[in-house]
Amino acid sequence: FDPDQPFIIDCGANIGLSIIYFKKLYPSAKIVAFEPDSTNFNLLSANLKSLDVLKNVEIKKQAVWKENTTLSFISEGSMTSRIDNPDHSESIDTDGRTTIDAVRLRDLLTTKVDLLKMDIEGAEYEVLIDIEDKLHLIDQLFFEYHGLFDENHKLEELLQLLSRNKFRYYIESGPIYQTPFYRPERNGIFDIQLNIYAFR
Repeated sequence: FDPDQPFIIDCGANIGLSIIYFKKLYPSAKIVAFEPDSTNFNLLSANLKSLDVLKNVEIKKQAVWKENTTLSFISEGSMTSRIDNPDHSESIDTDGRTTIDAVRLRDLLTTKVDLLKMDIEGAEYEVLIDIEDKLHLIDQLFFEYHGLFDENHKLEELLQLLSRNKFRYYIESGPIYQTPFYRPERNGIFDIQLNIYAFR
């Protein structure tokens, strides 16, 4: 980790609080950030300008994904905006659907990255699987895992991926279900939300 000028990639920058935090800790940090939601992106841009933290910060109104493409996107102007997943369509108001540009994160990993942060609302599994052969370039990794009970194999695969690439990890659980053994109805789009910190 380079304390003088760390290189940070922030996927899912939302309104910019993470960037502001990183710049407060490391004023010389170089940051590339992605936020596909239009409302969030406008607030992100305004926040960075108002707090004068634009130096060495590049923000992109795009999603990160496993290929360069255009995707259907649920735009809610909040932290829950996400790439459209047909498996969850029964619980989504279709009024929020739009299309967005997505870039393949793997293609951007060409040099050492001190921190890769991913809060991409359910797309993390596909993206992490796609970048496995680039993980040697990443010193520290944070991602928010969103999953379903009938897809627990994805979480298992991601933890194996981290171990295979010599990461140790720490996991915090989000409080989606206050009573996990008693779940009378689904509480949101995802059954599982975990904060996973991976480091060498």
